[in-house]
Order: sequence, then structure tokens, then C-alpha cells
Amino acid sequence: MPQQILVIGAGLIGAALGFRLSQAGAQVTLIDMGAIGGATSARSFGWINANAPDTPEYFALRCEALAAWRRLDAELGGIGLSGQGTLTWYAGDWSTEAEIAAVTRHGPYAARVVDRDEFARLEPALADPPEVSVLTSDETALDGRAAAERLVAEAARLGARVLNGAAVEGLVEEGGRITGARTGFGTLRADHVVLATGTATGRILEGLGIRLPMDNRPGFILHSRPVAPVLNHILLTPEVHLRQEPDGRIVAGEVFFGEGPNSAEMTTDPLGFGDRLLAAMRVRLPGVAIEPLRAMLGTRPMPADGFPAVGEVAPGLSVVTTHSGVTLSAILAESLAAEILRGEAQPLLAPYRPGRFDGWT
Repeated sequence: MPQQILVIGAGLIGAALGFRLSQAGAQVTLIDMGAIGGATSARSFGWINANAPDTPEYFALRCEALAAWRRLDAELGGIGLSGQGTLTWYAGDWSTEAEIAAVTRHGPYAARVVDRDEFARLEPALADPPEVSVLTSDETALDGRAAAERLVAEAARLGARVLNGAAVEGLVEEGGRITGARTGFGTLRADHVVLATGTATGRILEGLGIRLPMDNRPGFILHSRPVAPVLNHILLTPEVHLRQEPDGRIVAGEVFFGEGPNSAEMTTDPLGFGDRLLAAMRVRLPGVAIEPLRAMLGTRPMPADGFPAVGEVAPGLSVVTTHSGVTLSAILAESLAAEILRGEAQPLLAPYRPGRFDGWT
């Protein structure tokens, strides 16, 4: 009999996991109180990269993540990956040498210096090209909501049951093991339950007496109305991060990912913050008629030490939560599915077990 797996959360991580579990023959139920990909995944800049991670182990995980997205894209005949790499430059004392050293310090990474003339050829619509920038050519991006919707649809095609619109009220524990969840759809039984619940994960686990400290961060994303193709790369400028979706939308994000000197304005003055982001887009793309389509203020899930938290936390219960969920979704789904269904511990996940927070102060 196929294993019965309940995945709580239909953001990009939950969607990818539901797909991989269904593909492997499990009977999956995927539940979310809101829209598929409608929380953090829809409010992400969508950059997929292994750019300057803190440790060799995290670099290895993120490099595997890039490969996992390419595999998934090939399997599904396209999942919306866009961009031909990333062009990065900063203000102040930044140097290309420092950037190259940062992105390659843990291993080989496709990075090279681009001068002003080449930059102008690569991105002719951008005003005031920098004297030098760094091109990291293997990086890409995607729309988190659209990708989640596609993966959930593929999981459903393989037999997954998808339930939207009802909250999970609590987990069911029997004989020292998690055996399901109480929901607005009734009690759902499972051989294994996975919390892919993003920013809520720490709070849910706290109710079970399990500690997973979170340091969730605000995030602000702006989408323009679709315009003709003008950007070829992901652009990390000193004022704003920019990229263009295949449908013509230009996506802009704040520079410091919720940690910069002006990050408080995202919550204290979000309209003003959005206006400044829009103004920066227009300065960088003066020949483009940029009109706002959608401004999105969200919260990014972040385990307290900045690294993913993934794996079993109690018999019958696993968690998976992380910042960089867009980058890591495909590899975390592959790896966790193998652990749940085949009991095969994945070395890539070893540094990221939630148990590392035991005794955390």
C-alpha cells in the first residue's frame, strides 16, 4: 500500500515536495489555508543562486539546488526559469576582485568581470552602466507562485489530493507518533506529516514542545505592468534589484533582503517604500514606461541561524523551512522525499537538522 503523506503548506517548497512524493508513488494530501503559492512564494524576488553563501556545506547545497532546478525544468518541459545569469555591482568601496573572491571562496563558480562596454551590449536599456560588474552566469529566477501552481497541478495529475481554504487546527498524536492533523476538512490521517509552513513553523512546533527559533524578516516586492522585453539578466544594482519575467513584468526588490538601513520603512511606511522602489526602477530604465501592477509586503521565513531547518523532529513528523526557499525548493523536495519514503539519510541535509537548536539561547 502506498505511504500516506500529509504535506501542510502549499508554497513552493510544499508544492515541490508534494510533486516529488507523488512522483515516487506516495499517496499525498496537500493542504493550505490560502492560495497555492500565495504567501511567501508569491512575494519573493525569485532569484535562484549559490552566490556567496557562508559555509562550504551551504555552497554545496545551493549548487545542488541549481542543478535540481535544471532537472525539474527538463522533466516538466519548462517551469518558467528566466534570466541569463546575474550582473552585480555596488556603490562605495566594492571591488570586482572582492566579489569574485566572495562567490568562489568555497569552490568553482561561473563568475567573471564585465566592463562598461560589454555591460552596455548585454543590457542596452539600463541607464548609466557601471564601469565594472560581475556576471554570475549560471544563476536564474522564476515566479514562485506560478511555479508552485504548476507543481501542485503535476502532483494532482499523479493522484495527489489538494485541499485549499481550511486551516490546520492541530496535529494528531497517538502512541508517541504523529498520525495526522485536525483540519477544517476533518481529521486527516497519514503515515507521515510534513510541515512546510514557512513563518508559522516555529509557532506550530512550540505547541508540541519542540524548539525551532525563527528570525523572520520583512520583504517588499514590486511588479510592473508587462512591457516589451528589455532586461536579459537579473540585475543587482546599488539601489534596487531588477529582473523581467517572460510575460513582460519587471520584478523589483529591495537591496538588503529585509536587513538594510531602511528596512523598517517596509512596515512603517510601505507606500512610501514602494514609491522609492518605483522611482529607482524608472531612473535605471528611463526609456521604459514603468507602471506599477502589484506591490507585495510579506514576511520571509528564517531559522534563527540563517540556515535551513529540514528533517524529522518527532516520530511521523518532519519540517522544512528556510530563507532562500525559491532557490532551495527543488533540492529540498528531492532530498526530503528520499528520506521519508526510503529512509535514506541525505548527507547534503546533515548540517540543517532542526535538532541543532536544542539548548539554543
